[in-house]
Amino acid sequence: MTYLELARRYPRHLAFGLLHMFYSSLGQTVLVAIFTPFIRKEFSLSPVAFGTLYAAATVLNALVLPFAGKLLDVMPLRRVSLLTTFILSAGCWLTAEAANLTMLFAGLALLRLGGQGLMVQINSVGMTRYFGANRGKALGISILGMPLAEVVMPPLLLVLIERWGWSQVYLILGASSLVLFLPLTRLLIRTGDRFNFPHGHAGTGGGAAAERAHHFTRGQMLKTVYFYAVMPLRLMPPFMMTALLLYQDLIAETKGWALSWLAAGISAYAVARVISSFLVGPLVDTIGARRILPTTLLPLMGGLEVLIVSDAPWWGLVYLALCGITVGFAGNVGATVWAEVYGTRHLGAIKSLQASLGVGAAAAAPAVTGGLIDLGVDIPTLLRWSIGLMGGFTLLALLAPLPKTHESTAPSL
Repeated sequence: MTYLELARRYPRHLAFGLLHMFYSSLGQTVLVAIFTPFIRKEFSLSPVAFGTLYAAATVLNALVLPFAGKLLDVMPLRRVSLLTTFILSAGCWLTAEAANLTMLFAGLALLRLGGQGLMVQINSVGMTRYFGANRGKALGISILGMPLAEVVMPPLLLVLIERWGWSQVYLILGASSLVLFLPLTRLLIRTGDRFNFPHGHAGTGGGAAAERAHHFTRGQMLKTVYFYAVMPLRLMPPFMMTALLLYQDLIAETKGWALSWLAAGISAYAVARVISSFLVGPLVDTIGARRILPTTLLPLMGGLEVLIVSDAPWWGLVYLALCGITVGFAGNVGATVWAEVYGTRHLGAIKSLQASLGVGAAAAAPAVTGGLIDLGVDIPTLLRWSIGLMGGFTLLALLAPLPKTHESTAPSL
C-alpha cells in the first residue's frame, strides 16, 4: 500500500495520530522555550535556576512515563487521549496561574508528561499496533504533526504573547486542547473502532499475519540480551542532539562561524528529518525495522565527521541535514522495532520505558557534555569520541541476538 492509498483509506486514523503529534508540542522544549524568557522574568529566575527546575520536571516525566504508558495496553486509546488532554490542559493552566515555584514546577511537569510523554506515545503505539504491515508509512505521515507545529506555532505564539501576555496565551493553549483538540480527536475515532482498543491491531490487512505469535511483557523483555544490546544505539540520538544544539555556540566559535548561520541550519535539519522519515517508512514495511536499526546512526556519524574536517560555513548545513536524517530514521524505525521483536500486546509498557530512558538521556546530555568541557576537553575531541562511541553501539546493535522465541516478522531479503 502506497502513502496515497493509505491516506485515502485511513484518513481518520492518520489525522488522529497527526493531531496528537501536533499537540505534543505544548510540552516539548521547542515551544516551552518561547515562554521561557517571560517566565524567568516573572519569577526572577536565572537561566541556571530555570534550567534546573525544567530539568527536574523532565526527570519526573521520565520516572512517571513507564507507569502511565502501561495504560495504553489496558485502556481504549480514546480514554487515554481524554486523560492526556486533561493533563496537558491542567499543565497549561497551572503554568499560567502559578503563584509560586511549586505551582510552576507542577505545571511544567504536567506539560512534559502530557506533551513530551503521553501524546507522543498515543500516536506511536496507536500507529504501530493498528497498521501492522503498513506501520512504517503510517508513522511517516502522523509524525509530520511535530515539524508542522514547530513551523507554525513559534511565530504565532510570539505574536499572541506580544498582544495578550504569556500567561494569557498559556490559558488559550490549554482551552484549545479542550475545545478544539478533544472534540476533533473524538470525532475521528469512534467508540467501536478497532483502532481504539489495545488489541484491535492489524487494521490495514495482512497486519495480523505479520505479528508475532508470542508477545513479550516488559518484564520478559528486560530479561533479553537484545534490549540491552540495542538501547545504547537508541539513546544516542536524543543525547547527541540535545548536546549539539545546546552547545552550538561553542561549535560555531570553534569553527569560526556566525552562530546565526548554524541557527539557520535548523531549517535544513527539520527538512531532512521529515524527508528521511517519509523515505524510511516504506523500507520499514518491506525489509523490517530490525534490519534498518543498526544503520540509523551512520548519517549522524557522517555529520560529525563533516563538522570536524570542514571549515567552510555551508558545511554546517550539511552537518545539520545529516543529523536530521538520523533523527528521522530513528523516530520511525525506533517506534516500530519493538513491535517486530517483542509483539504488540504490551507495546505501551515497552515503548514508555524506552521513551523514559530517552528522556533521561536527553536530560543527562547537558551535564555530561558540560562536565567534559569544564575538564578541558575541546569540541573536536568530543566529536571524535562521539563517533567512536556510536560506531561501537552500531556494531553492538548489528550483533544483537534476537530473543529465543522470536519468529522474524520482517520479509525475507
